[in-house]
Amino acid sequence: MQHEMLQLIHQGYLGVELPQNRAKTAIFWLGMMRQIEERVGSCHVCQRHRNAQQKEPLQPHDIPNEPWIKLATDLFHFDGKDFLLVC
Repeated sequence: MQHEMLQLIHQGYLGVELPQNRAKTAIFWLGMMRQIEERVGSCHVCQRHRNAQQKEPLQPHDIPNEPWIKLATDLFHFDGKDFLLVC
């Protein structure tokens, strides 16, 4: 059972942090976090891409005084459709 759960948690090859966060919300067994780390550590796909998307430091900005002074956009795919998010 734990083996199958580790496979499900590790789907998408998301590194260590995201699978651990996913697991925390749904399941628990003793040593689970260590097993997730070991699984990701032994995954050749995760190891090949682990430094490809390094975290960027948060760059806070001043709160604008008027609407539409600051804009942010992002593209994402959800439920078979593409979206443009504008904030």
